[in-house]
Formats: sequence, structure tokens, C-alpha cells
Amino acid sequence: MNPTQVLMCLTVFLISAVSAWAGPERLTDARVMFTEVKDTRTTGQFFGKCEVELKVMGRAVSKAMGIREVTLIGGEAYLREDWDQIAAEIVRRGMICGITSGGRGFTAERVQRAVDAGINTISLSIDGLERTHNAQRGTPDSWQSALQAAERIAASPIRLATNSQINRLSLPELPALAN
Repeated sequence: MNPTQVLMCLTVFLISAVSAWAGPERLTDARVMFTEVKDTRTTGQFFGKCEVELKVMGRAVSKAMGIREVTLIGGEAYLREDWDQIAAEIVRRGMICGITSGGRGFTAERVQRAVDAGINTISLSIDGLERTHNAQRGTPDSWQSALQAAERIAASPIRLATNSQINRLSLPELPALAN
């Protein structure tokens, strides 16, 4: 993928995933999907091949007009070998960097790499109680893996957040999930 294609790919995500505005037409937060590699079956829809090389990502990040926060999403961001280098580059350039993950493979070693890279927040997707979450993820141990990842992240300096999809299966479970 050449730099123009990478920038086009990033632009789609920067525009489509804005969570805050700092004035008319100025992006301040962005989600960047830089891999489609997943460790579970999920319902996410992706915009083509966006495997971004580290050097190209660094140039794209440096031109990110006033972006203050970048959240790395995927597939699973940590399945790229250089994910922590990309995160560290985002942080080095003065932006807050976070990750959204299903948490299945967020091992102690990966949490430490996130700490070392300067990751601010990791948001884990908890898509219902155990049976519902596992059914939606297509993996029988996905919920337990996410909870174990949550414990590892909570024990680190990184802020733990959670997110959930709400659908006909998970809606009745929201009160129990909140506890």
C-alpha cells in the first residue's frame, strides 16, 4: 500500500470515527484501524485492507491536523508486531493513545508493552454476560479471557474502560453487566 492509499484509508477512519469537535470542522479525536487481524469472530465491518507500515503511520500521524487523541482498533491492534511502536510514536508526537480490544489475548506481556508505549486507556469490549458474549464472539472462553485481561489492565497504570454492543441478546443483561 503506497502512502496515498494509507492516508486515504486513515482519512476514512478519522472522518467516520470522530468523537469530539474543537470548533467548526476540526477533528480532535480519532480511531485508527490499522489491522484486520482478529482473534475471535466479531460482527465488525472493515473498510478494505488497511495494514499500515510504521514509517507511513508516523508520517500520517504527524500530519493529523490537531488530533489530540488516537484510539487504535482493529481486528486486534496487539496482533501487529509493531503495535506498541506505533502507539509510542503517537504518544511521542504529543497525542493521547488508547486501544479498544476484545481482550482475548491481552497477556501480561502485552499489558507491559502498552505501559512502556505510554498507552493511556484500554477499553475492553464486554458484549453481554458470559454466554451471550461468547456466542457473539464465537469463542467459548472469550468472556473469561476479557475478564482476565481487565484484571491485568486494572493492576497496571493504564486506565481500564469497557464498552459493549447493545442488541436483543445483551439488552436484558445490561443491569447485571453493570454490576
